[in-house]
Amino acid sequence: MSSTVSGVPALEVTNGGDALPSGTLWDLGTAVERVPGPAQDFLLRNTGTARLRIQRVVFTTPGDFIIGAMPTLPLELAPRSAVSITLSFSPRTPGLRHMGVHITSDDPEHPQYVFTLMGQCERRVR
Repeated sequence: MSSTVSGVPALEVTNGGDALPSGTLWDLGTAVERVPGPAQDFLLRNTGTARLRIQRVVFTTPGDFIIGAMPTLPLELAPRSAVSITLSFSPRTPGLRHMGVHITSDDPEHPQYVFTLMGQCERRVR
């Protein structure tokens, strides 16, 4: 009797080559009020050995964050493939801001992959 071992999907999120493990707080830096910060690409990569299905990406309290590019969901990623989400910090008033990113997938280790973005807004000098 032979057994077949099937692969396992695995989600990894990176920004500029740096991994963002689930639970990470990622600093988007400082911006001036009413001046959008630079766009940043977050790569959703399947590092597993089976297809990864991403069902949802939910942004909590996006207010001062701009979601630029977002793939159509749900989607499937073959092993070693990736898609990107483009986000930027565009604050309207001074202060510290946070936005949660919740990714639901069939990754058995992290079916709910969560990280938080933060940005600091400085008052515009006139």
